[in-house]
Amino acid sequence: MSKKSEFIPVRLSHLLRHCSVGAIVRGPDYLMTVKDTREWTDRNGNPAGEPIRYVDGVRSALGIEQELREPPVATEKDNGQVEGVCVPALRFPSWMYCPNPKCGLLHYKPWRGLSANEKPRCQKCENKPKLEQVPWVLIHAEGHMADVPWHWLAHQNTNTPTQKQCRADWHEPYLSLKDKGATGRQLQCEHCKATSVFNDDIKIPYTAWRQPWIKEDAEVDKDDFASVLEINDARVHMPQTRSALVIPPESRIRKGTVVDHLYSSSQKLQMIKNAKLPLPRKSVLRTIASDLRCSVQEIEDALKEIDKGYPLYGQNITQVLTQNGWVRKG
Repeated sequence: MSKKSEFIPVRLSHLLRHCSVGAIVRGPDYLMTVKDTREWTDRNGNPAGEPIRYVDGVRSALGIEQELREPPVATEKDNGQVEGVCVPALRFPSWMYCPNPKCGLLHYKPWRGLSANEKPRCQKCENKPKLEQVPWVLIHAEGHMADVPWHWLAHQNTNTPTQKQCRADWHEPYLSLKDKGATGRQLQCEHCKATSVFNDDIKIPYTAWRQPWIKEDAEVDKDDFASVLEINDARVHMPQTRSALVIPPESRIRKGTVVDHLYSSSQKLQMIKNAKLPLPRKSVLRTIASDLRCSVQEIEDALKEIDKGYPLYGQNITQVLTQNGWVRKG
């Protein structure tokens, strides 16, 4: 764990709404965004959270083949150590600004190199005020999100060769954002003196990554535009939820049977699959039978049921849409 990690208690139900993937969450010291489930893993890179069994109908309705899992659960001990796997989040937006109205300098990830209890401050001001994260992000209609391209905005209307050749500096603050009252906010480059007016809901071309934590270029049309929005704008995060009701035959599964235990253990099934030769397979079956306190023949019978398509046995699934979600029917 990083010394700068922050641990924020979150109700599991909140992971479906305002703390779901891509949401911007306010922590004790920083704003952050919740990473997607591909990164909800343990230290070995294995998926965290308990598998949810007997929901083949739900997976079919969602159009996915991956297994469903409960969110990982972690607890923070009295000594500050964390036990379990946390839902990962990333500090975002990456930019902070000086609240001194006469300064307004923008800083990129100023927490780099600081200790856990040390807060970023503006070193250019005499009283060194604490920096605050900028309240704006760049949002694309396809669901992409990125930092506001402050350097590009400041230099979009450059006039002189010096301004056109000015390059971004990711280590030293050189851009300032100051409130000019009725005329809006002025964004200025302290290096080349390029200026522009900054207001909410600016439309600009999107050429950034898919998400702050996904370092892959977003596949968007070159003529597509994104909007600069305040983080509390409803358009920044609109989670999509689905309600599901599991009905027979999956709801009538006899828990505790050999086929139930075997079907519910992807590790045991993988062990059997990997044992391709007769002798290794027999050894694996004996080990599993001993673990489940049953006979090898019962394991063989359970495998046959799973091969036949247990628990649905090839039953076709259709979806019936309702006002609040969907119900699957066999």
